Formats: sequence, structure tokens, C-alpha cells
Amino acid sequence: MAERAEIGAAGAAAGDLLRAAERERKAKRLTAAEALCRRALAARPNSPDAAALLGVVLADRKRPK
Repeated sequence: MAERAEIGAAGAAAGDLLRAAERERKAKRLTAAEALCRRALAARPNSPDAAALLGVVLADRKRPK
């Protein structure tokens, strides 16, 4: 039962990190957004949302300004 609570807590933390990463991305703070995405992936390595957002952030960083 404790393991399930830990998984739930990691998921909630990853969700908070992704919401923060999206705010940073929209504000064009891409370095911060990337770091938050990577932290979310560390918390939930199989998260498709975290992987997708990281891909978007990395693509944004390569685009001309």
C-alpha cells in the first residue's frame, strides 16, 4: 500500500512540474522549461506527457528567434 502512495505522489509531483514547465515555455524561458521537463521525467520515466513536452521545448530551443 505504501508503494502505491509513493507512485501517486510521484505522479502528482510530475504533474506539477509539467504545469510549471508549460508556463516557462509559454514565457520563452526554455532553459527552465527543459529542466522542469527533465525533473518530471526523473519522477515518472515512462510519462508520455513529459517526454512530449520535452520534445516541444527542445524543438523550440532550436528554432530561430
